[in-house]
Amino acid sequence: MTILQPLDISDLSFLPVHESSRNGFWSVSTSGCFLKKKFPPPPLLSSSQYMVVFPAVIHRFQEEQLCIHLSSVTEDVHLAVTLELETQSQTVVEKDVEKPGTFECIGFKVPKLNSSETVASATQSEEVIFLHVLIHSSDNVLFEGYKKVLVKPQESIILIETDKAFYKPGETVKFRIINLDDDLMIIKNEYLQIWLQDPENNRIAEWLNVKSRHGIVDLSFPLASEAALGKYTISVQQDMAQKTFSVNEYELTKTELKFEHPPFITEDE
Repeated sequence: MTILQPLDISDLSFLPVHESSRNGFWSVSTSGCFLKKKFPPPPLLSSSQYMVVFPAVIHRFQEEQLCIHLSSVTEDVHLAVTLELETQSQTVVEKDVEKPGTFECIGFKVPKLNSSETVASATQSEEVIFLHVLIHSSDNVLFEGYKKVLVKPQESIILIETDKAFYKPGETVKFRIINLDDDLMIIKNEYLQIWLQDPENNRIAEWLNVKSRHGIVDLSFPLASEAALGKYTISVQQDMAQKTFSVNEYELTKTELKFEHPPFITEDE
C-alpha cells in the first residue's frame, strides 16, 4: 500500500472533502488526519463517501477521540480502525454502520502496543505507528488506508497535598493525590503502589492498586501517639511523585494585640 504524503496546510485551518467517483485522496487538517477513499468504488456505490478524522499526534494512556463520517451508503458496512506497530496491532474502534451512513465522534484510550515497554520508558520516548482504516461490506472492500501517527509520552503531573504541613503524634494525616495533564485536565488513573516512610526511611504504610474516584484519591493514616518526630515522605509508584510533612511536638503560637486609643473622640472626628 502506497503511503501518500499530507498536503501543505500552513495557511489553511481545514480542507474540504469533495465528492469524487474516480479519484480519492488523503487530506489533513491542523486538528488531525482526514482519510478519504483512495480508489474507485463499485458502480453501485459511486456516490458513497467515507471519511475518518484522527489526531496526527496522540498521547500514551490518555483519552483521545476520532470522528467518522459515512454518507450515501447504500448497504450496511463494517468499520475497523487499528493502530499497528511492527508485528503488533490494537483495534481501537470496530463497529457496524447501517445505511444511509453516520457521523459521530468516538473516544478511545491509547493502548500500550509494545509489550516490553515499561512505565518509565512510556513517559519518556516518542514513536511513530500506523493508523489502519478498513471499511468493507459483506463481499467488498470499500476503503483501506494507512497513515502515520506520532505517539508522544503522556505529559502529566501528579500532585500530593496534605491537609496540614505539621502534625502532632496521635493525629491523623489526611492527603489527596491528583493527576493532571498538560491542559490541567484530570487523568483517571490507577496507582499500583503508594507508601509512607518515617524519618528513618522505614515503610510504615502501603496502599496497592488504588483507583481514583473522579480522578482523585483520598487516603489517610493515623499516627501513633509515640510516633517518631521528623520528616515523613509520601511516595507514588517508582518515585513518580513525593510529598513530605513534619511531625513535631508543637504548640500554637499565642499572640496578644494591644490597641491604644485617645481618651475621647469628638463628633467632628
